Amino acid sequence: MRNFVCILLTVLPVSMLIGQDKQAGGADAQPMEQFRFTDKQEEERTILGRVLVEAQDGGVLVEDQAEWLWNITPAQMKERKKLDSTYSPLSDEERISALKDEFGIGFEVTETQHYLVVSNAGPAYSEWSGALLEKFFGGYMKFWADEEAVELTKLDRRLLVVILANKAQFDAFYLRDVGQQTPGSFGYYSIQKNRVVLYDFGSDENLTAQQRQNQTVRDVKKAVKKVPFSVATVVHEAFHQLAFNTGIHTRYADNPLWLLEGLAMYFETPDMGSGSKWTRIGRTNDWRKGAFKAIRSAITVESLEQLTQSDARFQKAETGHAAYAEAWALTTYLMKRKRKEFMAFILANSTNPQGVWEKPDKQVEKRTRVFAETIGAPADFKKTMESYFKRIR
Repeated sequence: MRNFVCILLTVLPVSMLIGQDKQAGGADAQPMEQFRFTDKQEEERTILGRVLVEAQDGGVLVEDQAEWLWNITPAQMKERKKLDSTYSPLSDEERISALKDEFGIGFEVTETQHYLVVSNAGPAYSEWSGALLEKFFGGYMKFWADEEAVELTKLDRRLLVVILANKAQFDAFYLRDVGQQTPGSFGYYSIQKNRVVLYDFGSDENLTAQQRQNQTVRDVKKAVKKVPFSVATVVHEAFHQLAFNTGIHTRYADNPLWLLEGLAMYFETPDMGSGSKWTRIGRTNDWRKGAFKAIRSAITVESLEQLTQSDARFQKAETGHAAYAEAWALTTYLMKRKRKEFMAFILANSTNPQGVWEKPDKQVEKRTRVFAETIGAPADFKKTMESYFKRIR
């Protein structure tokens, strides 16, 4: 069983903004500021952006014009000054130009209605990926539109997806982007840079650039059918990105990992039909079912409490797989049997403040309270959850 990755534990460290002083972000026009600082790699950077959160110690959480988030501590800050202009993100034209500068020769930008896909995997793979993303986008929007209690934040710009030609390139990119070796993942969503990174799962890794240029979409579809996790990977990471950009989650906030990953797994079931509508959200998929069956007997009231109170089980190799499986099971049960209460829980967590992490004991206290106030205690529904899953063989 392989897990997909939302970069929550590796891209962004626990914030230095604990003890928040001021929440600066919002809909009102904000001043553009210039920041000169030393990043985690001890390289000096100068960026233009706006302050989202300012801490009592002078640390800031900054969103730059590319919508990257920068957690700048007082020790890292070299210079900060306000400019005679208001903050504005890069236009699509400016973003495309910046992407070409960042990725260089061999990469092309494919534009769809809601996405910018930058890739060196060839035009056919970019076209297939863009169509898949748009199909899932429609299913995602319809799902939440049918939930009266939830009102999504409107997207005002296209989302960015990076696709590398093969696994070796993906691993090298992950190392540069995240700063560590890939944990065996096939894709990830970077909260800091607000982009999904994937690679061509199906094609021969030794394909030349010219051979990729000559591929057809039919060739791509034939290749990815041989790799069953491929579509689920794209959808899983696309869900993370959409959820963080439409108000379901807040970037760089203390979000429960079981909720983030549980929802992504709930949505990820592939829809390979030829129709234009995505119809398989919430359907059981074989790899999640298999993982659940392996740990079914280990799910107890205590394990559910641990899962919902802390992210610790996701952060350990020996318990990570079981945490994913249990998060899928809990999310599926709540969606199917306690939907109204679960939507209240999702809404309660959608407004978690940026840049604020509770200390472990306070985090357990808060998460226990929010879960109990919206859904109830695990002891109240453990037996009905067991009954629900008896149908899975």
